[in-house]
This record gives sequence, C-alpha cells and structure tokens, in this order.
Amino acid sequence: MSANNMKIALLIDADNISAKYIKTIFDELAKKGTVTYRRVYADWSSTRTGEWQKVLVEHSLTAIQQFPFTKGKNATDSAMIIDAMDILYRNDYLDAFCIATSDSDFTSIANKLREAGKFVIGMGEQKTPTAFVNACSEFKFLDAIEDDADGNNSDSVVTDKKKIADSIEDYIRSESGEVYTSQLKAFLKNKYPGFDERNYGYSRFSKFLNDFDNIETYERDTKVLVRGARVDSIKVYEYIDSLRLASKDKSINIGLLKTNIVKQFPHFNVKDFGYSSMKKFLQSIMGVTVEGDNAVIHKKLKK
Repeated sequence: MSANNMKIALLIDADNISAKYIKTIFDELAKKGTVTYRRVYADWSSTRTGEWQKVLVEHSLTAIQQFPFTKGKNATDSAMIIDAMDILYRNDYLDAFCIATSDSDFTSIANKLREAGKFVIGMGEQKTPTAFVNACSEFKFLDAIEDDADGNNSDSVVTDKKKIADSIEDYIRSESGEVYTSQLKAFLKNKYPGFDERNYGYSRFSKFLNDFDNIETYERDTKVLVRGARVDSIKVYEYIDSLRLASKDKSINIGLLKTNIVKQFPHFNVKDFGYSSMKKFLQSIMGVTVEGDNAVIHKKLKK
C-alpha cells in the first residue's frame, strides 16, 4: 500500500484535543490517504463540547456519546480503546489508525495496533507523554504545525536538534557516506516517531537540512542526496603537520594515519580531494614521502 493511499480510521478524544485543530488533522491525513471512519468521543451533554459540535457536520464526524458513569474514570478513553479493537478485527481493508489525543492512556492500544500490522498516526500537542509518541508509527504535534503555519516558533520540541544532528551523521556514515533525502527522512521518522521539520520551524525538509554544518546536500540525476560536509584541506594538512611535530621519527603507518584523520574529521574522504587512494592523496602533499606502507613527513606541509 502506497504511503499516500492508505485507508485510515480516525478516532478523536474530544476531552484532550481542541476542535481548533480539526482542519490541521484532516490536512495532515490527506497526505496519507482516505479517512473512512471519522469518530469523535466525548460526553456530548457537557457544555465543554460546544466547539466540537460546531464542526461535526462540516467534517462528517460521528459523535460517540460517553456518559461519565463512574466519577474519576475517563469513559471516553475506554470507549475509544474498545472501538479501536472492534474496528481492527472487523475491517481488514484498513491500513492505518489515527488516534488524536494527548493522553498517555492510549499507549497500549497504539502498540496493539502496530503489532497487528497497522500504521499508527498519533496526533496531539507537545505536552503529549513520550511513551505514547514513541508507541506510534508516526506522531504529529498539532500545536507545532499550527505555529509553523502562523510563522511562530514553538517553545519545545520532542528531540533535541543536536541529537538529530548526531543521528544523521551516524546514519550517513553507516550508509557509505551518502543517502537520498527521502531515505534520510524515513530513517528519522522511524527513529523518532514525533520527528517533523515543522517542529523546528522549517517549512520543508531541505531547509531543515541546510541548517546543519556537519552535512551538505547535492544533486545527482535530478535526485537530492545528503553527505557529510567536505573537510577543509588546509585543516587536514595542519592536523598531519601536528602529527609530524609529535612524532620522533616522522614516519607514520598510512593506515594508522588515515584512522587518526577520520577520528579528527569524521567525513574525511580522499575522493573529495580528487584522489582514489590515501597513498595518492599523501603523495600530492609537499613535504610527505610515501615509503611502502608508511608516510614520512619531512617538514611543514603545503599543498
């Protein structure tokens, strides 16, 4: 099933989600496919549901009544969970469930739906507990999306941007140094279900990537790829020269030299300098002589 042609069951917890988000909910789901079930759960006799009652007809939502029979118990939660399991077992054609709530009580049902092979889209505000966010296949922070649309920046995000940067760098390295942007975004969504560039104030993924110093994007055959930012050659020469100063015999094994350079510059690649091997790269540097498997560094280096 195509990622943008899913059949989706939408279940909304009106006790925890404001009706002001209804347009955003449907806009986001339209990118995924067709919403078949459209159910909103609440005690509709309560005056607190007034805003939701105004949007029911406009969006063809089915209002599911739940009376608070037991004080202190959330009947809406129980009804949604029971309904989700009932819909799951009676409708094989469904590809995904969207659970709109900021309540961690839905963590278990999200896990159950994923275990049953369904794609689970969570939607809620940034106050949503991490347990529920991570239980979903993908999570949309409605307040962050609306803030981005209004040109505002949210005060909080799920995952620290530095952590995202480190994950991107590790992933690129594990994929032989380059990945397609679509591949990278899929990785981030799998690793961090709440990931969305709009959480960080960016309208597009490409703009989000361009803000990192440790990576760069480029085109190949009309497709955009990401790789580690190219290392400044002068910095590499200066580092090799520092090894010369620290070495007594000025001779360093080429393999060990490369290992040290990569530790210092994780994205170092001799091909970025136009050479096919480490030996050829070293031979191009004035002040370095290659003798077998060793590089002899004679004096301060120049290109």
